[in-house]
Order: sequence, then C-alpha cells, then structure tokens
Amino acid sequence: MKYVYCVGYGSYEESEFEYLCSNECLDKYQFRYIVHNAVNDVLKDIIEGIDTDTRIVNENGPSYQDIHDKVIIKLLEKYNFTKLNVHAEWSCFGWPSITDNNDWEKQRGDELNNLCNNIDEDIKHDINKMCVLKEMHWRKLYD
Repeated sequence: MKYVYCVGYGSYEESEFEYLCSNECLDKYQFRYIVHNAVNDVLKDIIEGIDTDTRIVNENGPSYQDIHDKVIIKLLEKYNFTKLNVHAEWSCFGWPSITDNNDWEKQRGDELNNLCNNIDEDIKHDINKMCVLKEMHWRKLYD
C-alpha cells in the first residue's frame, strides 16, 4: 500500500505543493522530522559547495520557497519517496456564489462559470430562495 504525503508552502502571492508517496505509514511528526532532515541536507549541500545555486543566498538567508524544489529532490533521492502522478485537477476561485454568474463577474474564471452553468436551475432557484429567506430572518432579528 502507498501512503500519500503533501509538502509545500504558501505565501500572500503564491503557493506550491508536491504530493509524494511512500510505502511507509508515517505520522505527522515522523513526516515533519524527515522534511526537516531534507531541508538540513539541502542547506549542507549549499555550504559544502555540492549545490552552487547562488540565487538562494541572500542577506537574510534562504526562504523555504527558495529551496522547495531541492527539498523535493532530496526527499525523492535520499528518503525513498516517489512522486504521485495526478491525472486531473479541479479548482476554482472559492469566494463568489456558485449559483449567481454575476457575483464577482470579472474575477470568476472559467471553472467557476462552468460549474455555475451546470447546476440545475431548480436547485439554483431553491438554494437562492432559501438564502434570501435566511438573510431576511437574520435582518429581522438584528434590526
């Protein structure tokens, strides 16, 4: 049996995640320990001149984002993880309404618009009616 692990980072502007597999079932502390070891290995490679990528050296030291790809390679090569091949992915902008194409009209994106267009009109009508009634109820309680 293969176990799946996710390694990544997030920032205000971007994020990156890699899904890796292993035959070992690790708890989150064991996995964290291995990732920390891989980070230390990458930093040692830089110190020892094995890795000469100077783009990651700055006055504050490297960020995790700077070395993420190298950590993934280390996890694959030294810690016996394998990449999980994802055959399909689906995601959309999560804030706008899924039943109203006019909500956040300019920022919705194709996936969200496609989803909205594929929700049955009866379901859209019923859920929107329910939301309006709930909002009216809350306004009446708190006005």
